[in-house]
Amino acid sequence: MRKLALLFLSVSLVCFVGAGYLVWQRYYNPNRLAFATSPPSAAPVVRYQSFWPARIQIPDLQIDLPVEPAEIKNGQWQVTSRGVSYLVSSPPPGQPGNSIFYGHNWPRLLGRLKNIRVGQSIILEASSGSQLKFTVARIQIVPPSDTSVLLPTIEPQLTLYTCIGFSDSKRLVVTALPQEP
Repeated sequence: MRKLALLFLSVSLVCFVGAGYLVWQRYYNPNRLAFATSPPSAAPVVRYQSFWPARIQIPDLQIDLPVEPAEIKNGQWQVTSRGVSYLVSSPPPGQPGNSIFYGHNWPRLLGRLKNIRVGQSIILEASSGSQLKFTVARIQIVPPSDTSVLLPTIEPQLTLYTCIGFSDSKRLVVTALPQEP
């Protein structure tokens, strides 16, 4: 009887520690949304000279979230828990280059992004109310070591990603191209 009690106690302890690790990984790990390396920096962005995103919308998924500026400091990707982060070292949306957006895969944020399909629309809205519309061209699941999705491009492109997989070990990457006006 005593051996059985010790066995249950040991299993309970292992489960408790494992659950604590998974909670930390999901909500507190600062490297959760990071890629293995940082993307090359674009020219410095001057906020008032170009379109500055304030909201991102994906109507088909009922996603409508605020966009907050973010940077990579000392290898740490800044991320918000209130919406989607826009990597300000990437080009402004609609300009030549790869504009990078990312966020947590929590149900109230980008949790439904896993349901996105090629051809669906992504809308960026500035605080002035002007909008840029993009069409999803490609969806990929990549490991954090595959930074090719972050490389600069010649043509305007929007890259939106979140974590996916067991213990958020992979990245769900959505690439979208501007819609013609």
